Amino acid sequence: MVVSIPLKHALFLLGMAMLPIAPFALIGGAIYVLYAVNACITEVRQDGIFRANMQFRITETNCSTMGEDASVSVYGSSASSDGKTLLFKYGPASYDLPLPTIEVPDQQTIIITVPIVSDVAFQLHTWNDRSIKYDIGQVNYPRTDNEFAR
Repeated sequence: MVVSIPLKHALFLLGMAMLPIAPFALIGGAIYVLYAVNACITEVRQDGIFRANMQFRITETNCSTMGEDASVSVYGSSASSDGKTLLFKYGPASYDLPLPTIEVPDQQTIIITVPIVSDVAFQLHTWNDRSIKYDIGQVNYPRTDNEFAR
């Protein structure tokens, strides 16, 4: 014997059966949106900065997940290195401040200058057989550890 029920009753019964797992589906979906979806945009702000047979690139990354997060990164590359190397990464203190400048005063030194930063996330102190010095005017939120120093 075949029992036939109207479609609206079948959908109602299906909805009632799914009701206990609905909160888990909502939480799982929210976690996926917050962490699995790449909500970051990286743009090259300055490229082709040539100094003493080295090339430098400055990028800015803006992420929008649970809050705003921005960072500025300085990369270096040369004929003797494979690809680009992260030299410096910091949080900008404001969006309208100038980008860092890069100088190579001699064969042993690279100087990266920036007037103000919110925080410093990474600093490389030697690269390509050269010492990297940083002239940072002000750090709004200085770190107390040296986890980024290499």
